[in-house]
Amino acid sequence: MLTITRLYTLGSIRKDLINRLKDCSSTPVLDADCILKHVLKLTKEEIFLKPDIPVSKKNYRKICKNLSKRKTGLPIAYITGQKEFYGYDFYVNTSVLIPKPDTEILVEKALEKTGTVFPSNKTLRVLDLCTGSGAVGIAFYLEALKNGISCEMFFSDISSKALKVCHKNIEFHSERDPSLKKRTKILKGNLLTPVLKTFGKESFDLILTNPPYVPEKTSRELLKDGRAEPLLALNGGADGLALIRKIIPDARKLLVPGGLIFLESGETQTEIISRYFLDNGFCSIIRHRDLEGQFRVTEARKQ
Repeated sequence: MLTITRLYTLGSIRKDLINRLKDCSSTPVLDADCILKHVLKLTKEEIFLKPDIPVSKKNYRKICKNLSKRKTGLPIAYITGQKEFYGYDFYVNTSVLIPKPDTEILVEKALEKTGTVFPSNKTLRVLDLCTGSGAVGIAFYLEALKNGISCEMFFSDISSKALKVCHKNIEFHSERDPSLKKRTKILKGNLLTPVLKTFGKESFDLILTNPPYVPEKTSRELLKDGRAEPLLALNGGADGLALIRKIIPDARKLLVPGGLIFLESGETQTEIISRYFLDNGFCSIIRHRDLEGQFRVTEARKQ
């Protein structure tokens, strides 16, 4: 339990919570504030500006429970059920990967290129492959709309549980923009198989994908720390490239001539992925760096 003397005040709880999180988190202040926002339904500003407000014993116990979960290694996003991505909030649970800041480069570069290579009056058909929570596709759609780009969004994943999370996020963000729900479709299946079966060849303008790309052995090692992310969403086979080798030739079938794909991978994989693209009839290969300067996203255009 947290060591709190006298009153259960927000400030005293926050201070002790931060101290307790230091031995299990590299970001104790951020984690503490996320827990407090989640339990107390306060904004970040209110947490700073109202340190003397009382906290009920019921909420104090909830805070302690969340602290215990964090000490097991469970990521804060799974504890709160929420993760921010590209400025939007998304629901997450252990059926999906937690959206990472480095993945925002996938959305950013796709938006930049989409605004220049496609006719401004065209409604683009866009696929978020291996969608998980749907964060990539939803963020792309909402930002494209702001930029005057018209899209139809399709979300595909092999996991039924992941697609339930995706559907929940589509519903949530459709409250802000009802057009999202009207212009989206969810598909279940293995990689591009259900999409090709449903829509046929040369039927999409743009593919965004963050597929499993971690080598199997590394995936299993990573999950030993209690992070609880789904193995299915991490495991890319023996060398991490098993699924990517399947995606690239099928992407060529699915894309219209001149269509684009943006694919996230590990920083050591982008060079060989670039060769896969060239060998499968793609051109204009560009490797994009993430926030830490590592190659993270490979862009390719179908000839």
